This record gives sequence, structure tokens and C-alpha cells, in this order.
Amino acid sequence: MTGRDGGAWATQVHKDFEYMGVAANLATLTLYGGTPYDPQTNALRRGVDVVVGTPGRIKDHLERGTLDMSNLKCAPVSVPGQPNASLHPCFALAVLL
Repeated sequence: MTGRDGGAWATQVHKDFEYMGVAANLATLTLYGGTPYDPQTNALRRGVDVVVGTPGRIKDHLERGTLDMSNLKCAPVSVPGQPNASLHPCFALAVLL
């Protein structure tokens, strides 16, 4: 994975949440650019517990009104294990809704 591939980072972090979420019966979703909006929007409408995504696609869904953070229960976190993650251009956002 390159430092510029936010979708790959989001997918990797999502896999970890998905793996752990099975035991807790959590619905998870990955949001990143270069993929169609419709499947993401449909999953958000059905309801998810954990969203992992790139800042740009999360911003897009917030602006479209398809991602509602009013029930946010966990602060956004950056990709674990990344040195200077807060400065990394492709950090992921994980939230519990």
C-alpha cells in the first residue's frame, strides 16, 4: 500500500473492525473514493455501527446528508500504527454510530 492509497488503508482498517465486529454483531462499512456511491448510501440507510473511510468520501457523504453523525459515540481515530498519523494524508476515520 502506498502512502497515497487511502482506499487501501480504509479497507485494511475496515477488515480489522469487521473481524472484531462479527463477535459483537456490529455492521461495518468502508467509505472511499473511486467506488460507486449507491452501495455505500444503501448500507448507510440500512444502518451501520462502524464506518471506516477516507476523509474525502466521508466529507462527501456528510455533505450529501447520507452520513449522520448525530449519534456519534466514539471520537474519530486515525489509522493505528502509523507514525505521525495525524499528519498522514490518507488517514481513516472510524466512528461508532
